[in-house]
Amino acid sequence: MSAYPQILGVYVRNVTADVGAGTTRGSYDQKTYWYVRRTGDDAFEVQPINANHVPSGLRSVFGKGEFMAAFSPEPAYYERNTLPPSSRCKRRSPRARSSSPWGAWTRPSAPSSRR
Repeated sequence: MSAYPQILGVYVRNVTADVGAGTTRGSYDQKTYWYVRRTGDDAFEVQPINANHVPSGLRSVFGKGEFMAAFSPEPAYYERNTLPPSSRCKRRSPRARSSSPWGAWTRPSAPSSRR
């Protein structure tokens, strides 16, 4: 069994940009979250995470040095964005099955076609 790919979790990339000139000059920080997998000894595959907290979009591959310089781990992301919805779903699941008109784990049969 291969040691790769390894899921590393969610990482954050902070980008600071300067905008404007003269008296209107300013800067802003942009924080983006990325799903990261290690695909080799010196290869890290990153994919942006969308507003629904799901990895989506184009994947990019970085070397180890470039990855370490640009990204930092974000362990709180899981606790803040992934764990609450999954625990709510887990709490609702038994209740939803028991209150189903078809019983637990059964589906309604397909409607018969009457002619």
